[in-house]
Order: sequence, then structure tokens, then C-alpha cells
Amino acid sequence: MNEYLRVNQESTSSDYTFRANSFYFKPGFSLVYPLQKLSFEFNAGYFKEVFRNKYEPDGGSTSSIYVSDKFIESDVWDGIRLGITVSYVLFEKKK
Repeated sequence: MNEYLRVNQESTSSDYTFRANSFYFKPGFSLVYPLQKLSFEFNAGYFKEVFRNKYEPDGGSTSSIYVSDKFIESDVWDGIRLGITVSYVLFEKKK
């Protein structure tokens, strides 16, 4: 987190680095369509965060930011996840 404050000619800035732990699950399914060395994959799932801890600062500071269910409305990452993947096989084992 970067903080910068300027009033007229006076200014101050601070940098904070935090780490956080969380647990989640993501049930879903995946469909793969292989075509020679190229393959196409479609996946869908639901991401659900089940435990949020606190943001703890890196580097010896003793303060922490405790996390409730969410900071702001857009802070929660729960929801449907959709993805499309195209992959190419570079090296293949001989059968």
C-alpha cells in the first residue's frame, strides 16, 4: 500500500507491504478437445472464499489490518469463473 500526502509545499509518503492468508475452494469442470499437438480447453467453476484472516505487515511492524467479510463491495472475489485455454505440445513421448 502506498500513501502520499501533499499540503501546499509539504509532502510525506509511506510504503507498506502486507501479506494475508485465505482458504478457498473452486469446484468446477473442464472439457478438453485435443487436435494433434494442439488442444483446446473450456473450464467453468465457482470460486468461494471460506476464511479470511488479517493483513499482516511484512518486516517487523506490529500493526495488523483485521478483515471482516469484505472491505468494500468489490473486495470479495467469490463468483463464477470461466476460462478458455489453447495449448501446444512441444515435446511428446514416443509410444
